[in-house]
Amino acid sequence: MKIDYLGKYRNYLLTAFVLVCCLLIVSVSVSMASIVYENDGDPEPEGIVRSQVGSLPAVFDLVRNGHWIHGINWPWDNYGGDFGLNDWGYRGLANQGPSGWRREIKENDDAAKRLFWAKRINEDYCMGVDVKLSGPLSNAIVYFQVDEVADKPYEATIALTGQTVSVDLYLPNGIEGPSYAPSGAMLYFQDDDWTWAQSLWMNIEFPNQWITLSVNVNDLHSLYPEFDQSKIKAFGVKVGTNESVDSGFSFNGSFYVDNLSATAAHEVQFDFSSPDTRTEKEIKSIADKEVKALRWWLFADGRAGLEYDENGYVTGLNDEFINDFDEMVRLARSTKVYIVPVLFDFLMGAEGVVVDDVLTFGRADLINDPAKRKSLLDNAISPIFEKMVGANEILIIDLFNEPEWLLLDADLEIPEGKRPPEIKEGGVIALATMKTFFSEIIDLYKQKGLEEKQLITIGSASPQWVTLWEDLDIDIAQFHLWNGPGQIDDGLEFDFPSPISGIPTFVGEFSTLPDLYLHDTCEFLELARTNGYSGAFPWAYRAKDNASLPLLGEETQTCLLQFANDHPELVDLIHDVFDIDNDG
Repeated sequence: MKIDYLGKYRNYLLTAFVLVCCLLIVSVSVSMASIVYENDGDPEPEGIVRSQVGSLPAVFDLVRNGHWIHGINWPWDNYGGDFGLNDWGYRGLANQGPSGWRREIKENDDAAKRLFWAKRINEDYCMGVDVKLSGPLSNAIVYFQVDEVADKPYEATIALTGQTVSVDLYLPNGIEGPSYAPSGAMLYFQDDDWTWAQSLWMNIEFPNQWITLSVNVNDLHSLYPEFDQSKIKAFGVKVGTNESVDSGFSFNGSFYVDNLSATAAHEVQFDFSSPDTRTEKEIKSIADKEVKALRWWLFADGRAGLEYDENGYVTGLNDEFINDFDEMVRLARSTKVYIVPVLFDFLMGAEGVVVDDVLTFGRADLINDPAKRKSLLDNAISPIFEKMVGANEILIIDLFNEPEWLLLDADLEIPEGKRPPEIKEGGVIALATMKTFFSEIIDLYKQKGLEEKQLITIGSASPQWVTLWEDLDIDIAQFHLWNGPGQIDDGLEFDFPSPISGIPTFVGEFSTLPDLYLHDTCEFLELARTNGYSGAFPWAYRAKDNASLPLLGEETQTCLLQFANDHPELVDLIHDVFDIDNDG
C-alpha cells in the first residue's frame, strides 16, 4: 500500500513553517526597533509662554542723517537657509522650533501646526508639537536637517552607521485612535539622495506617558537597500493616523519630543534646553559682535511667498509667508537687531527653470507687463507695507538687489562675461520700465504712511551704476563693491567718496573671501568710514555660496567686533535708548 506521508503531515509541516516565519518576523521586528513605556507618572508637559518683547526704538532719523549702520548680509533665511537650492519647498522662519527643528507643511504630512518650548518636571525641558490629525493617513512630521546648520555646507551629511538613535515621546490621551485602527509613531531618516528609511510603525497603545523609541540605523538597510546610513541628511519623528481609521476621527492637541540622541554623533543630541530657534540662536551670536542690522531677502525671485493664478498674476501672499514676516519682526525684537528687507533679487528675471512643477526664476513679466506689475503691487507689496507700519524693526526697505544685471544692453553696457549666466544675453528689462516699477513702489510706500518711518534704498551692483537711480526719491544710496579677480569692479581700489551727493551712502555688499577681495574686512570697514560712508555690510553670514565663508569666517567676525570697540560712538546706533533687558 502506498502511503502519502507528506500528505499526512502536510498540515503539521505548514503550521510549523508558519510559526517559524512568525518567529523570524518577530525577531526582525525586535531588531528593527524597540519601544519602552516609562510609566513613571510624569505628567503632561506644560507649554512655556515666552514673554512679549517691546518694539525697538525708532532710529530712522539718525540713519537718514548719515549715522553708521553696523550690518551684515543675511540672505535666504526666509526660505529656510537655501534659496535657490531648495527649489520646490518652503522652509520658512515660522515652521522652526527649538534647537533647529522644523515641522513639515506639505500635503498629508502637515498635521504639525506649531513647535514650542515646554517644561517637564524637575526643570527639564522638551519640544511641544501642536497637531491637528484628521481622518486616515494624517501625519505630523517634525525633523532636523543637517545642512541647515550655518557652518555646514549645503548637502552636508552625517554618518550614523552602526549607531542606535532613540527619542522620548509623550503621547496624550486621544491621539491613540480607535482600537481597530490605532495611530502610530516612528523614527525616520533620509540620506543624501532623500531616500526614506523608517523604523517599524509602533502602535500607540498606552497614552499619557513617556515612551522611548529606538532603532539601530544599520538595521534599516535590510528593509531599504538603497538607503545609505553613512550619509544622513535629515532625521525626525512621525506621528500619524492609521489608514483604516474612520474619516470622522480627529485629534487636536499636542505631543512632546525629548532626548533625541545617537550613540556616537554629537550632531544628534537634543535635550531642548533652550527655547531659541536655529535662526534666533544665530542672530544672537552675531549680535554679540555688535552687529546692529541684517540685510534680509523677502520675496527674492518670487518662487515662494506669492500666490499666483493660472495666468501668472499675483493674487496674494501665502499664509506661511505672513507668519514668516511676523517671526522676522519677533526675532529682530528679541535679538535687538534691525532688519533691512530686500524685496526682490535679480534672479527674478533670470531664465525660468521648472523644478517639480514649480517655476524658479523666470518672472521678469511681473515687471514688464503693466497688468501683472499692478497685481504684484496691489496684492503683495501693498499688504506687506501695511504690516511694516509701526514696525520700527524695519530700518530700510531695499527695493531690489542688483537690478542692473537685468537691464537691456541698449540701456547699460555690461562688460562681456560679467552678466550672471542665469540672465538672458542682452538683458530682459528696459531701464525706463525698471524705473517705473521702482517709482510705483515708492508711491505705494508713501500712500501707506511709511515715508517718515522706514527709509528707501536700491542695492546697485556697482559704484559705476549707482547713479542710475539718483533721480528716484530714495533716502539712502547703496552700491556693492566686488573688486576681486573676475568680479565686475576687478582691481578697483576703494579710495573714493560716494558717487551720489546729498544723501548718505552705504556699501551693501563686499566680499569676505580672501580669493575675491583686495582688502580684508578690517581694512574695508576703516576705508568705508574714512571715505565718508554710513556703513559696509560684508557678504554673507549663511549664503553657502562660492563667494563667502560659513558664518562670515572668523576673521570677519573678529573685525566686526574690533571696529565696534574702536568706534563705539558710530556703532551704538541707538545710544542710551537701549538699557532694557530683552531676553525674548
